[in-house]
Amino acid sequence: HGPALSLVHRHVFGLKPDVKNNVHYAEETQIIYPAGTNAVLWQADQKQQKIFQGHEDGQGLTCMAVNSTKRYLAVAEKCYEGAICTIFDLVTAKKRKTLSWPESDAPEFLCVAFSADSKYLITQTGRSPSAKHDWSLLYWVWDKQRVMASIKVSNPQNSLIRECSFNPTDSSIVCVIGDGILKFMQLKDGFKTLPVAPAKLQSFMCHTWLHDDKMLVGADNGDLLLFDNAGEFQTVLPTSPGEPRAATCVIPFSKGFIIGGDDGRIRIYEKSDEPKEIYRQSKVLQVEPNSGAAVRSLALSPSEELLGVSTST
Repeated sequence: HGPALSLVHRHVFGLKPDVKNNVHYAEETQIIYPAGTNAVLWQADQKQQKIFQGHEDGQGLTCMAVNSTKRYLAVAEKCYEGAICTIFDLVTAKKRKTLSWPESDAPEFLCVAFSADSKYLITQTGRSPSAKHDWSLLYWVWDKQRVMASIKVSNPQNSLIRECSFNPTDSSIVCVIGDGILKFMQLKDGFKTLPVAPAKLQSFMCHTWLHDDKMLVGADNGDLLLFDNAGEFQTVLPTSPGEPRAATCVIPFSKGFIIGGDDGRIRIYEKSDEPKEIYRQSKVLQVEPNSGAAVRSLALSPSEELLGVSTST
């Protein structure tokens, strides 16, 4: 018998557009995105890829997250035995931990997020075949592979959940948004739902925590809603893009925030000197004109000089 052969990835082509939060910066010249069943770190200055391979039982990537120090990458994969999430070390390119929740039959995590101190991770399941674990939010001490708490976060109509996140100044508070759902929960001997709610429940598409301790939420009618750090609704921004230009993704930056939408436009908002305006739209960029491309995900490099954009095409 000759030596056993093993295949090593040299270069992976393409980008998988249906992965949630599918573009991230690791460093100024290093960008992370999904391709096929792998996550790829592209080193632009060296024109080289680092490949983070998917799980052998995985049916494809569903969502990604990078922690605040850019050290760890979380990659969630669809798996018929139950969703899995792998944490990679971006410096050593090694797998750190693999998270799975054996009691659940939900095949995928739709969203994953790190806490600001990187100690904790939340994962949001989708629907499950048994319906017992539909839309469950899991709170992990990821380094110990331990679930601290879980809660079903949908409504009686079993509506879609789109995103989850940690409050950046208090890791015990998490937020989920979806169709007619915007909830804040606190970890205190399990999850407790906090009694805060927006002015009206709409279909919420995306959200982010801004640098001035506020939270911004984009609704499907094109409204941008502002909340305070405790989850209290404050106002609908008068400079919201409106229909049919709803934000489907949003990221914060030092001067404000950036939104992208199905119309292929990227809108940059900066803090306004006009108290009534709050934020003003300072720039609009069009991605791939006349292609019908929707903006799927946005990422800003550490210097805020470069904007990474992924599209539906």
